[in-house]
Amino acid sequence: AMPSVISVIAPKKSKIVIRTPSDLKKLTVGVVLNDIGDQLVRKLAPGKGAVRRIDSAEHLFALLRSGKVDVVVYSVDVFNNTIKKAGGDPKRYEGVHVLNKGQMGYAFHISTDSAVLAYLQRAIDELRVDGTIEKIITGYSNQRENRQN
Repeated sequence: AMPSVISVIAPKKSKIVIRTPSDLKKLTVGVVLNDIGDQLVRKLAPGKGAVRRIDSAEHLFALLRSGKVDVVVYSVDVFNNTIKKAGGDPKRYEGVHVLNKGQMGYAFHISTDSAVLAYLQRAIDELRVDGTIEKIITGYSNQRENRQN
């Protein structure tokens, strides 16, 4: 499993402060429709807030960069990569409030053949034992730290 942090992300220059999820109701919030960020906003800040639900992280960044939304709710790491791909500078944006910390992993339909699951689990276990998974996580974490500095 990989750590996953879903945050309210804002341009640093906006100096937006979020103390509780209900503070989102004062802002225009961008989310990807039916994504975890959308689900968290619906659950934690239901009601009258202006929420723009759109189709992709790329579109989300375009709205944030142009000021059409005040903040976005998304995975910080994934959004930083989206910003880079769009030619933006991730250092100009920051997570101002964490809404959810969790783990990303694999999920399978209940009807998946248990032999397939056992095969995949053995492969993951071998990658863990030989240090490959740790190297991937360390490399990923180092990239994140370098982006944040």
